Amino acid sequence: MQSILMFSMIVWVFLDRAKKLWAGLSWGKWLTTAAAVVTGLLLAIGYELDLLTALQLSRVQTTGGSILAGLAVAGGSSCIHELLQKGKAA
Repeated sequence: MQSILMFSMIVWVFLDRAKKLWAGLSWGKWLTTAAAVVTGLLLAIGYELDLLTALQLSRVQTTGGSILAGLAVAGGSSCIHELLQKGKAA
């Protein structure tokens, strides 16, 4: 679980810097979302992360668990961004 959170933070840092490149585009938000999902999936599959084994719901690594881990990494980067933005506003 720690690896999933760590990768979420790493994805957030890179996307926060990279989205400035396409900030002026009308579909820039979709590009950011797609980049987060693709990066999350690549990291989860490459580093053999599995959300189901991390939550101790399975003892064997599965493809579905890796996909869920990739989506958790992508979604976690968005959550981290929102928490930091609320922290800056306060």
